[in-house]
Amino acid sequence: MRTRGLAFRLSVLILVSTTAIFAVAFLYNYFLSKQAVLKNVEENARNLTFSTIYKIETVLRSVEKIPGQLALQVEKGRFQRDSMAEMIRGAVADNKEIYGAAIAFEPFAFDPACRLYLPYSYRASDGSIKSIPPEEISYPYSTSDWYQIPKELHRAMWSEPYFDEGVGNIVMATYSVPFYWRGGGRMQIRGVATADVSLSWLKDIVSSVRVYESGYAFVISQNGVFVT
Repeated sequence: MRTRGLAFRLSVLILVSTTAIFAVAFLYNYFLSKQAVLKNVEENARNLTFSTIYKIETVLRSVEKIPGQLALQVEKGRFQRDSMAEMIRGAVADNKEIYGAAIAFEPFAFDPACRLYLPYSYRASDGSIKSIPPEEISYPYSTSDWYQIPKELHRAMWSEPYFDEGVGNIVMATYSVPFYWRGGGRMQIRGVATADVSLSWLKDIVSSVRVYESGYAFVISQNGVFVT
């Protein structure tokens, strides 16, 4: 009986020990597998993020060149109304990435008899290029963020996303480049050249990002505005 009792206890001890070892091994393997899966998910999300950023920045960098070129042209020479309007219209027609472009002058800077002067061209829903004569634009654009902030900071910059009411009725962002003229022995701000980009393409890019079954992507602006 003692031998049987001892054998029984040894069997139970071995069984318990073996079970414990298998349990530890199982938990360890589960932990390693979970870590491997999480690492793979994280790496996949990181690669998708960098790939999406590259796509977005490629578009934005090409847009930024357009108002820079417009500003440079205005600083280099004097334009008549028709030639300036044609230059802006051509910029929109030649660059599919942008929705619209403008050259917005400081009050009385373009024409002493005209307080506000803002020739603007944009791409209509049918793909044609439309132009709005400066005399038809009467709103005080000089107080708009896309004009006032680059002017005050003296540097090119993107605006926060906003809804363009009245013309396109779309959500867009504007890249603005200040331009200057030399007067009184110093450089003086003369206005701002702009390029508008519709954010519908951004929504399409971001919505195409998929991280496994439940993952998704979104974009916020530098000031925390939810874009997509």
